[in-house]
Amino acid sequence: MPEWITPPPPEDLTTPPPPTQQDVGSEQDPSEPTVPESSHGSQPDPAIQSNAKEKITPDGMRGFFPKHNNCTKEITSVIKLMYDEAWPNWKAIPAATRARMFDKWAENFTWEKKHDELVKAIFNTRASKRFTGMMEDVRYRKDHLTQWCRPELKKALYHY
Repeated sequence: MPEWITPPPPEDLTTPPPPTQQDVGSEQDPSEPTVPESSHGSQPDPAIQSNAKEKITPDGMRGFFPKHNNCTKEITSVIKLMYDEAWPNWKAIPAATRARMFDKWAENFTWEKKHDELVKAIFNTRASKRFTGMMEDVRYRKDHLTQWCRPELKKALYHY
C-alpha cells in the first residue's frame, strides 16, 4: 500500500456507537425487535418483518406482478399442504376445498380490492396448471418430485 494512503483505524466492536439525534430521549422496549428504517421511505425488508404480505397486481389474465414465481411457488406449497384425497384433476377438488386453498394462499399476499375477482380467476388458472403438472409427476412415477403425496393417494392416482 502506498505510504500516502493510511488505512482506517480498526473498529472497536466492544463499545457501542455514539447516540444519534433520534436516539436521544427515545426509549424502546428491549423485548420488541428493532426494524431498521429506510432513508428513502421504502418498506422494511420482508425477511425482517416475517408477517409482511407481498403486494401483487394482476398482470393480464395469466399472472401477477411483480413476482409471478413467488405466487406460483406459494400455490404449489398450498396444494401440497392441503392435498388429502386422490383428486385426479383441479376440477375434481371440491369447490369448498379450492376456496380454502385460495384463502390459505391469499394469507401471503395483498392486492387492491377492485382486483378480487381477477386475482381469484388467475389463482384458479395458475393452480389448475400447476396441479396438472404435479399429477403428471405422480402418474409418471417421478418419486423424487412426489414425496409430498401420501403413498396410498399415489396408488389410487396410478389408475387415472
